[in-house]
Amino acid sequence: MLSAKYNGPVLNKGHKNFRYDRMFQKLVVILHDENYWGISNGSYKTFVGDMSKAISKGRKISPKMFNAMNGIVKRYIGSTDPEKVQVRNKKIEAILTKLDVVKNALIEAKYAKITEGSGIMFLDSIAKQVERSAKLSVKQKDALNKMYLKAVKRAEKNKK
Repeated sequence: MLSAKYNGPVLNKGHKNFRYDRMFQKLVVILHDENYWGISNGSYKTFVGDMSKAISKGRKISPKMFNAMNGIVKRYIGSTDPEKVQVRNKKIEAILTKLDVVKNALIEAKYAKITEGSGIMFLDSIAKQVERSAKLSVKQKDALNKMYLKAVKRAEKNKK
């Protein structure tokens, strides 16, 4: 999380972008926070790095770039807020629990190994996506619902 303590400027007073020194420091902290980035080091991290390089190299900072940097910092603060992190983790846990129910139903249905394997791979990929974004699309929900209902119906049929 961004520290409220300011240790002084990093850039020299004569640096072209000295007035953006505090923003530069914030971006560097964000780039080095491994918990924030997690597994993915996608294009967003590259963008944040490019913004910090623009300041350090003395490139002219346009109002649009400055607004983008402010947005980066606001998103970081929002996503590292302990209360929001707790709510997000509860959402993720609820969805993952439901995915486990679907996975168990799929296993109980006793499909062919290849069908069961592809279904479990699909559920694992959705679980990874849920851990990243903490939500499911409407189509994903529909697909999971169909998969669950089909597996439950087949499991009941196998019991008879």
